[in-house]
Amino acid sequence: MILFFKAQGYWTSTTLSTSNSTTTIFHTFGLATTFRNLSPTLGLGSTSINRSKNHPSYLDSLLQQNKVFGRYIGFYDISNPDELRSGEIVIGGVDIKKYLGKLKRLKGGGMVGMVRSPEVMVKTGRGEKFGTGGTGGWAFLAVDTSFLWLPQPIIYNIISAFPVATFDLRPGGRSFVVYTVPCDTKFNPSWAIQFTFEGVAIDVPFNHLVTPIEVPASGGSGMGKRCVLAIQPNDGRYALEGYELSSAYVVLNSEENLTAIAISKPNAISRSIVPFGGPFGTDIKGIESTPPSLTSNSHSLRQSRGPGTSVIVGASIGGAIILVIASLGVIFFRRKREKKRNKREGCAMMEWDRAELPAGEYRAGEDYLRGEERFSDLKKRRSEEVPLEGREELDTYNLRAIREGTYELPAPMHPDDMHIGVAR
Repeated sequence: MILFFKAQGYWTSTTLSTSNSTTTIFHTFGLATTFRNLSPTLGLGSTSINRSKNHPSYLDSLLQQNKVFGRYIGFYDISNPDELRSGEIVIGGVDIKKYLGKLKRLKGGGMVGMVRSPEVMVKTGRGEKFGTGGTGGWAFLAVDTSFLWLPQPIIYNIISAFPVATFDLRPGGRSFVVYTVPCDTKFNPSWAIQFTFEGVAIDVPFNHLVTPIEVPASGGSGMGKRCVLAIQPNDGRYALEGYELSSAYVVLNSEENLTAIAISKPNAISRSIVPFGGPFGTDIKGIESTPPSLTSNSHSLRQSRGPGTSVIVGASIGGAIILVIASLGVIFFRRKREKKRNKREGCAMMEWDRAELPAGEYRAGEDYLRGEERFSDLKKRRSEEVPLEGREELDTYNLRAIREGTYELPAPMHPDDMHIGVAR
């Protein structure tokens, strides 16, 4: 399926500074004043697709202005909806305090994030194994999508372990059926899906699979809300996304087609940034974290590790840029209701609410997050904005460039339709 869409908006150029003003760049953003169905995106430029022909990504700007020396991006626990926890993105390097042992560079396919299929074990007391151990098929480590797309036998093994119900997010059209459980479901802490990538074992506890997406209980009475499980069947291939891989530290470099992985440290607070490339950089092969205090990636990742708010702040350390992310998981599951400005310079405060889907009100092609999102506050800044130069044609799957008009984008989608992820 080829995706085409339009949105109304402006290009605006501005100077960006990290919170401590150690890194300043000039960058151009695409600002949509009116749009529908488009998932919020950070626009980092972590992959080689979804790039505007006429405007650089944030990562491109950092490289062009010599703020970082390599297209490396390290992701730590970036998609957790718990407001008391924060994740981290390091651009141009890694944080060796956030993972255990050495980073493992995985054998890849034709694009960054594409790796050999992992061995899989579903731990529900039966310990059934699946997968090919990396000898056949491919998997995608897509840090920016919202489901685990798994072969059908693995899905059956998971849902046979506990009662589930189904719900069609798009009744009457091209249906999209999801699995649901009561929102207060608490699974046995030992139950998990284990993915082993070339010897690196990553556990995804079942409790991590319960998303904040709420749907009505059977009959649409509004009583007994159910939450969507972040698993979907796929024909023999894996698409493993960041929200469920919070137990992994993932490093991507689209220029070198590099995908590396390590077991993340639960609830890590300390920081030690190592930049890659350039005159002061090092090589990813020689990087090892501090000696581990834990022997596994245990299931304590959902525990609180300190106070936090929905804030994105930045810092610069020796050729690497740090983005500290709190509650970034809401970007994948909740819609923006209002936007408040933080008094601290360089920080943007964001507030989100749950996306509730009333039964029977939604048809194919409609906006599942209730109507158009309009950033009216952006209109006040038109004197600073640069209008779009005519109609900028989009490449296939280019979901970040902006054109005039309106668009329709069905969501969510099969990996074949969405080209594995839309929010890079």
